[in-house]
Amino acid sequence: MTDTVWLPEAMTRFRCNQQGCCCKQWNIRMDVESVFHIVQELPDDRTGEILDGARVIRDPADGKVVSLDLRRRAPDDRCVFLEPELTCEVHRKLGGDALPKLCQAFPV
Repeated sequence: MTDTVWLPEAMTRFRCNQQGCCCKQWNIRMDVESVFHIVQELPDDRTGEILDGARVIRDPADGKVVSLDLRRRAPDDRCVFLEPELTCEVHRKLGGDALPKLCQAFPV
């Protein structure tokens, strides 16, 4: 069976311009597996900053942790992985396959 997905035309033309506009002012909800893989691969001194203030999201049915809402950094409300040069630390250091599912699928 094939599912049909309707998208706004702008989403079909999306290309990352690496200006960080998608990595600011959004809830940064990441699946647990991605977060823990990234934390294991990045230097130990980043772990506290990445996980500090993260909100745990649990499945209401069984209480299992399903995702984490990572705290955004002030002053411009950016993702904890968005570097000052507006590049993604995860993508730069670990490659595109290491990006969380949310980031790999964006903007869909």
